[in-house]
Amino acid sequence: MWLLYDFRRLLAPVLIAIVLAYLCDPLLNAANSKLRMPRWILALACTVLLVTGVGLIITWVGPLLSQQVETLASKIPQYSVTLEKRYGIEIGNLNEHLTTFAKGMKESPVETLSPLFTGTSQAMGILGVILAGTMEILLSAVLLPIFFFLFTWHFDHIRRDIEARLSDGRRTRVRRMLQRMDQAVNGFLISRVLIAIIAAIAFVAGWSWAEVPYALLLGILTGLLTIVPYMAIVGWPIALLAKYVDVVSSGSTPLWWDVVLWPSAIFVMVAFVEGWVLTPWIQSRTMELSALTVLLVVLIGGALGGILGLLLAIPVTACVMIITQEFGKDRRRPAPVIYASK
Repeated sequence: MWLLYDFRRLLAPVLIAIVLAYLCDPLLNAANSKLRMPRWILALACTVLLVTGVGLIITWVGPLLSQQVETLASKIPQYSVTLEKRYGIEIGNLNEHLTTFAKGMKESPVETLSPLFTGTSQAMGILGVILAGTMEILLSAVLLPIFFFLFTWHFDHIRRDIEARLSDGRRTRVRRMLQRMDQAVNGFLISRVLIAIIAAIAFVAGWSWAEVPYALLLGILTGLLTIVPYMAIVGWPIALLAKYVDVVSSGSTPLWWDVVLWPSAIFVMVAFVEGWVLTPWIQSRTMELSALTVLLVVLIGGALGGILGLLLAIPVTACVMIITQEFGKDRRRPAPVIYASK
C-alpha cells in the first residue's frame, strides 16, 4: 500500500486504463458474442474509437476553454479593483502584480515567462515543476491508450484466471458475491459518467442562455462534479459570483433577477432532472444504498481521501455491504439439529 501511494503518479495511467477496460468489458463481450471476432481486434477498435473521440472533443472544446481561461485571467485584475473599491477589501499589491502579469501574458508571453528560464534558483524550481508536470502529462497520454488496449484485450482471461484459482467449495459463493459487486460498481460508474455528461451539456446550454460569464468552463466543471452525488452544488455559488462580479465590473447596476434568479433557476432545473429523472432512470437501484448512507459515506470519504475518497466512497461502501450480507447469511442460518440414534 505504501509503494502504491508513493508511486501513485506513475501508476495513474494504469489505474485509469483498468477502470476504462472494466467499463468497456460488457460492451466487448456483447460485440464478441455477435460478431465472433478475435478479442484483440475488438480491443484495438475500441481503443481507436476512444482516442479519436477524446481527440475530437479536445479539438472542439479545447480552444473555447482556452479562450475563456485567457479572458478570465485578463479580467481578474479588473474584478479585484472593483471589489476593492465597492467593499473596501484590502488586496494590497496583488492587483498590481495581476495587472502586470495579465498584460505581459497578452502582449508578450515569452518575455513574461523568460524569468522562469534565466532567473534565480526559485524560478528554476518552478521551471522544474512545470517541465516535470508537462512530461508527466505527455507520458500519461502516450501510455494510457497502450495500457487500455492491453487490459481490454486480456480482461476476460484475467477474470477466468481468478475464477480458476478459487476453491471448489467457495467458488459458487465468491462468484455470486463478485457478480453482485460487479453489478453495483459497474452500474454506479457508468450511470454517474452518463449523468455527468448530460448535466454538463445542460449547465453549459442553460448558463449560456442566462449570460453567465465563462459558461462553458463553469458548466463542464459543475457537470464533472455531478459524478460525486451532492457535489454539483459547489458550482452554483461560483456561477452566481462570476455573474455578479462581471456585471459590477462592467459598470452596470446588478439586477437580482438577472444575477441570481436565472442562473439559480437553471441550476435548480438541472439538479431536479438529475436527481429525480436521470438518477432513478439510469442508475436505478444498483447500489442498494439509501440517500442518508450515500451522503454520510461521501462526507467521510472526502474527509479521509480528498477527491479520490469522494469517488471511491460509494462503490467501496456498496462492496463492503455486499460482503457483509453474504457472510452474514451463515450466522443467521439455524444450526442443524442432530438426532441421537436409539
